[in-house]
Amino acid sequence: MAVILGYDDWQRLTGARPSFAEVLLSFPDAGDIPPDPAPARGLDP
Repeated sequence: MAVILGYDDWQRLTGARPSFAEVLLSFPDAGDIPPDPAPARGLDP
């Protein structure tokens, strides 16, 4: 007997964890992140 599942369903049902590469690739592109409007801090303590 066989069952055909999509990859996302298989991961959900088996409790599979994403690989490190999958986690890194899931982050938004730098163009999707708005810049911080705060002025840069100096290096003096």
